[in-house]
Amino acid sequence: MSKVIGEVNLNPSRIEGTPDQVAVHIFKEVICPSIEELAKNDPEAANVFAYHIFALALSQFAEFLSTIN
Repeated sequence: MSKVIGEVNLNPSRIEGTPDQVAVHIFKEVICPSIEELAKNDPEAANVFAYHIFALALSQFAEFLSTIN
């Protein structure tokens, strides 16, 4: 089982706006604070988390492009 090494509070619980605004909000309020908190306690875990977020974002972008053509 994973060990909790930090906490990120998510407020507000509802996110509205354009897709770009929502993405920016999620990165600024969820992903970046999570990476910063991880980096304080476990830099390797922060790197792995950031890598997985990047890979997920890239795969979603590729999926989006494949539906346009």
